[in-house]
Amino acid sequence: MKKAAEKGFISQAANSQRHGGRVRVVPLVLAVIFVIGLALLATLWPFRQEKIVQSLQETFAGKISVGRYRHTIFPHPGGIVEDVVLQRGAGSTDKIPLATVKRLVVRANYPDLLLRPGYISQVVLEGLRVHVPLEGTSNSPTTEDSGGSRRRVGEVLANDAVLEIVRRKGEPLVFDIHTLKLNSVREGQPFDYRVAMRIPLPPGEVHSIGKFGPWNSQEISQTAVSGKYWYENADLGVFSGIAGKLSSEGEFGGNLGQLQASGKVDIPDFEVRRTRHAVPVKSQYQAVVDATNGDVQLQQVDSTVLQTRVLAHGSVAKKAGEHGKTTSLDLTVRDGKIQNVLRLFAKARRPALNGVTNFSAHVVVPPGEVPFLKKIRLSGDFGIDSGEFTKPDTQEDIVKLSETGAGKKPKDGDESDPNDVVSALAGHVELRGGTATFTNFSFSVPDAKATMHGTYNLLNEKIDLHGTLRTTAKFSNTTSGVKSVLLKPFDAIFKRKHHEGAKVPVQLTGTYDDPHAGLEIIK
Repeated sequence: MKKAAEKGFISQAANSQRHGGRVRVVPLVLAVIFVIGLALLATLWPFRQEKIVQSLQETFAGKISVGRYRHTIFPHPGGIVEDVVLQRGAGSTDKIPLATVKRLVVRANYPDLLLRPGYISQVVLEGLRVHVPLEGTSNSPTTEDSGGSRRRVGEVLANDAVLEIVRRKGEPLVFDIHTLKLNSVREGQPFDYRVAMRIPLPPGEVHSIGKFGPWNSQEISQTAVSGKYWYENADLGVFSGIAGKLSSEGEFGGNLGQLQASGKVDIPDFEVRRTRHAVPVKSQYQAVVDATNGDVQLQQVDSTVLQTRVLAHGSVAKKAGEHGKTTSLDLTVRDGKIQNVLRLFAKARRPALNGVTNFSAHVVVPPGEVPFLKKIRLSGDFGIDSGEFTKPDTQEDIVKLSETGAGKKPKDGDESDPNDVVSALAGHVELRGGTATFTNFSFSVPDAKATMHGTYNLLNEKIDLHGTLRTTAKFSNTTSGVKSVLLKPFDAIFKRKHHEGAKVPVQLTGTYDDPHAGLEIIK
């Protein structure tokens, strides 16, 4: 028994030695694995400064420099880079960096390091500032092909960023980007975006959501983009000669070089600044936009000015030899109200003429700081029917002209005939430098028709039209008393061929607010 006990004790001691050795081996193995892990992590750690710089360098064709760097371990693996500067390539003549970032924060998750290599949960760009130089002064910033990189980013945030675009004249255009968020960013794949920013021309707030990419570094204009936008409280007062607050919303799709866009525009208080008459303007549009240079082809614009519908198509684009965009539009109005149109361009509180109008015109507004009424150019044909002057004195002149044409002698206190209105008013107009020149300008009143030519100055509102009046009455009957007797010898001179009546000189002078129509030779 004693020997058996001793044998069991020895066996137990031997087992304890073996188990104790195993216990001591486990920490040793774990320590070795930990050391090997640290060595591998130090070698393969994706957030070392040189790896982040290399990643940026592989993405952008330019020179990358950074300031301070530190990596983070808790609660997320990652790194923080300060004072990042992206310079353009060797061929650049612009000394200002393409972009600067005060602080670049890279965050990942530990499980992703093993399960999703190359995946980064978040990149935050703090103090991002992008500088776009004058066209032709620098090589364009491009991206380089990184050979199918496995890098993926869950989201990119760039709040309170600034985009600055240099202009040949004036201060740079500054876009204040309040918030910018990109989701699921991966090379060769489209990503979702959401942006809110303030744009400078016209200054207003823009919100947009959509999808962008994949980025085409070889042909930027072929990069796909689609989405929706909301444009609020844009101040048209920054443009010379006009004012108002614009709001717009719409959607777009295609590629950067040819975006199909459609939407609506609302300007509740549009005005030509000199006239100070605010009128509501509502529009719906379809357009093609070249986002690489800002040119717009307006395929169809359907607008309403008060109660008058205006159809338009044209372009807003840069022309050779000019700095800025030229607006070129073809306008058409059918069965509109002339008083709605006149309200835009005349100072008088009430439009001088009411009536139904039809017109077509080609309008050009070149770039520059010249006042709107001086730089706008227009060539068009117009017609107005059932016209009636709103000022009693002016309408009385028209009534007298009609009665004169018929050879009537109105009596004091006679009321105007409601049929004494201007009809078939039509002509051709050329507007240059604020002065409208009329040709083939004609209008009819009962028993008389006038054909005239001359000018109307939009700046001082002076009217200077001259022509002839064809009447149903003889020339001497166009006046009364002694004048009628004295003019009888001239009946043969002013007689219309093969017709009774007369063809006499007439004029329309005065101002827009106080026009005067009458026979030019009668004093």
